[in-house]
Amino acid sequence: MKKVILAILVSSALVACGGGSSGSSDPVNTGTETGTETGTETGTETGTETGTETGTETGTETGTETGTETGTEQPVFSIEKFKGKASEPTIQTVSLDTGDQIELNSNLQATIAQGGASTYTYTAAVDGKVAVVMEGTSYNFALKVTGYQTDLESPYSDTFKQYLVFEALQGQAYPIIIEGQSSASFKLKVTEANRETIGAVGDELYFQGQDSSITTCSNGESYDESGLNHIFINYTEKYAQYGDRTDEKDSFVVNGNVASASNTDEDGETYNGTFTITDTEAGTVVLEATGTYDPDTPSQGVTCTGTTKMTGKFLL
Repeated sequence: MKKVILAILVSSALVACGGGSSGSSDPVNTGTETGTETGTETGTETGTETGTETGTETGTETGTETGTETGTEQPVFSIEKFKGKASEPTIQTVSLDTGDQIELNSNLQATIAQGGASTYTYTAAVDGKVAVVMEGTSYNFALKVTGYQTDLESPYSDTFKQYLVFEALQGQAYPIIIEGQSSASFKLKVTEANRETIGAVGDELYFQGQDSSITTCSNGESYDESGLNHIFINYTEKYAQYGDRTDEKDSFVVNGNVASASNTDEDGETYNGTFTITDTEAGTVVLEATGTYDPDTPSQGVTCTGTTKMTGKFLL
């Protein structure tokens, strides 16, 4: 699954046909201040030995100040509420064969043959969030979890590490499938979901959800993509970053429970988007964005426009 989120909060490109974008700015604060001050002072002094002095002093001061400010410091919900467990539990290293059961808080290392697949089944003893992390020795791996409401494939990654988080139900079996295009070794960790394992820091929240993206280009080509994607979002420092951490942090403006970004870069590529918390109790979020850019074929003068919608939750 490609990184198809049109970076309202991430600088991921619609790489089905290339392109990219960069971040926006902090909240807008504009204002004008005008004022006029006028005054006259007159006086006459006449007198002899006793003299008289008369004088008048008049002055007027007027001023107007106008200004508009958009953006609030924090969203209208508790960040701490959605952070979840901070530290990774004690992990046991196990030796398993494909087809074996894998217990929670376990780590294994194995080798996969070219074009092969290994399956390890996790059966939930209790309800709870589970993190599955796979680190290979090449990019040619796919990590999938089945037995969920829909089959989950880990979000696209530009590193050898892939991971996802899901909410397990007691008694349900979840086959975890590792697929390899080439012969290589890998490590697999299955653990209680926690911030340390996935690398969330500070006030970052980890958002994961299903997205659907459509791209159409002026040369008649079009692309539809869907799948699981993820973002780290920090409402305190007002930035977001794609889950594999290979993109730069992008800034945004917060208004209540809506984070938004709008940008036109030096190449004329644009994007606009919103990241809306629709349920502050459950942490449900909807990301909607649109962007226009040139793919990696500038000599052909092709322009592409993409839209994406991603619905998910804060999981950690």
